[in-house]
Amino acid sequence: MLQHKIISLRELYRFVRAHGHEEKALAIDGSNSTGKEYCRRCKKCVSEVVEQRGIYLWGFYNSAGFWVNVYIGLADFRKTAHLKERLYKELTAERASIWRAVYPNKAGLLAAGQRIHPKM
Repeated sequence: MLQHKIISLRELYRFVRAHGHEEKALAIDGSNSTGKEYCRRCKKCVSEVVEQRGIYLWGFYNSAGFWVNVYIGLADFRKTAHLKERLYKELTAERASIWRAVYPNKAGLLAAGQRIHPKM
């Protein structure tokens, strides 16, 4: 049976807007308490997702209110590749996509990322 669920990222956006001045939270190495709290909130976001295989779609609503597809992914049955874990990994490892909300432009986010992860 086909099942679907929409995960709201509203709480993550609220969090990053409240902590946007803490640039170190963009670090994905777990060295920052704000970054760790962001990860806890990501876990809560996906808490109701079933550990199964599936397809997931990232996107957003543009200023005109239309949905824009960004990425489509496939999760399988492997231990760390089921749907719940894949979504969690995407939200934490690709957190810049959420933190983008607190930067006025793409260049600001890229500059912050370069300061935090100079080898990337």
